Amino acid sequence: PGAVFGLSVDSAELEPWVKAVMNVPMGYEGPVPVSMFIAIPMLERDSWFQYTLCDLNAVAPGAAPTGILQFTLGQGLRVFPAKRLYGTLQWRSPNVRAVSRIGALDLKTAFTPAHSYARTFTFRVDLTEACLRRVLLEQGGDGGVPLASHLLDADDELGLIQLQEKIEEGQKWEIVGAPIQRGAHTQIPLRRKAMGSEVEG
Repeated sequence: PGAVFGLSVDSAELEPWVKAVMNVPMGYEGPVPVSMFIAIPMLERDSWFQYTLCDLNAVAPGAAPTGILQFTLGQGLRVFPAKRLYGTLQWRSPNVRAVSRIGALDLKTAFTPAHSYARTFTFRVDLTEACLRRVLLEQGGDGGVPLASHLLDADDELGLIQLQEKIEEGQKWEIVGAPIQRGAHTQIPLRRKAMGSEVEG
């Protein structure tokens, strides 16, 4: 069993073109979902898995407020009784920006052939009150998140595979910020953690 948290608006508030995109039937009067956060409880106590995070802007750009995805994530994390969040995301997913605001994301995998799209990472993050506040901040804010020691090219498959090998060897890595986009290139700020949790170069 999982849970869904999201926001909706009355169909009368939507423009006709948005209703068409959403396949809202003619004459329908009622709520139309505009955002959704699905999470599933795991066997590990107080741990939940982020299954889906999306909003109306993904299919109808500009139809919903810009911050609705962030708001949905932040409020959903308060509704679900989770103390630890796991999830999988593609390195180039726009949701990396939203989720990275929670805090430093511990990487469990960097290249995941078991997924239908191998350039997928798996993360884990402990949820604290500071994390929940940080999600809703417009610019994120440091909130104790460490500085990056490396930048990862999201399209460098060999680099992702090498990072995966390092993780499997026991190295600890975490995502410590939002993606940096320069033209067609996307870089992800990473930090390598030493055994004592201090950064290594």
